[in-house]
Amino acid sequence: MKDDKFERPKAMVSLNLHTTDLGFGVTKEARVFANLWEKVLNEYLREFSYMGSCANLEFNLILKGDSIGMIWSGYDDSMPNYIDETLSKVKAMPNADLKQEFEQGKQKLLQDWNNSYMVQSYQQMFTLFGATVVKNSFENAELRAILETYTFEMFTDQLKSWLVNGRYQWFICGNFTKERAITLVKTTKEKFALKGVKISDLPKINMIKIEMGKSYQLDLPLKDDKNENACVLSYYQVGCVKKNIKLAMIYDVIMQFVNEPFFDDLRTKQQLGYVVFSRAWA
Repeated sequence: MKDDKFERPKAMVSLNLHTTDLGFGVTKEARVFANLWEKVLNEYLREFSYMGSCANLEFNLILKGDSIGMIWSGYDDSMPNYIDETLSKVKAMPNADLKQEFEQGKQKLLQDWNNSYMVQSYQQMFTLFGATVVKNSFENAELRAILETYTFEMFTDQLKSWLVNGRYQWFICGNFTKERAITLVKTTKEKFALKGVKISDLPKINMIKIEMGKSYQLDLPLKDDKNENACVLSYYQVGCVKKNIKLAMIYDVIMQFVNEPFFDDLRTKQQLGYVVFSRAWA
């Protein structure tokens, strides 16, 4: 990739860290820690990230159900140093004074998880549905109950055992030679020094399999008594199509074909709801 205006080469580096530390990807307690760690880290790196943005370098942290995604983008000549400095700061977190960042992150999460039950019903539906059909997913109310009694001392103690074991998964795109990419990976592995984990031991975040021919009805009342709206979601499970390209394309075509008449009939003609849509759920 090249910058069309200044003709300077750009790059994007993505690192997925898979770990079993603290029961990540399995327990709700580990999920609370990981969400809080994400908030604390972003605040901890605020000034560093700002300085990077001034040099057209960006860093984004994405907390997934079974891994931690780190993405760097910008000019490739500065990328190795930028990545090295970022990971050095991440590794130095256990020795940093994070009291203020912790308190800010905790209050923000408590507020976010509480407010998630006050938004429109269809927005709540996606969160609640995901917590219902995805293994090792949890409702925000469960997480909030744990966070309310979670202390800074507990956080700093767990931080010492965080990102100690795991596996790396890299994707490097841009004006990077094979040799530079390999050097970057080796340098990072030496700095992070994760102890290896078997792939079979890593957490697996999968959809709950619904038995063929079975149907279930879930009624989830809204916690906000003043919210007079309702939402209906119909979910049809077709199984895994990622390994079958032809089947995946067929489903994409079906969803594209269904989308417009689904909206036109239910919303425009029958006027059964204001927000109406259909989509594939991967």
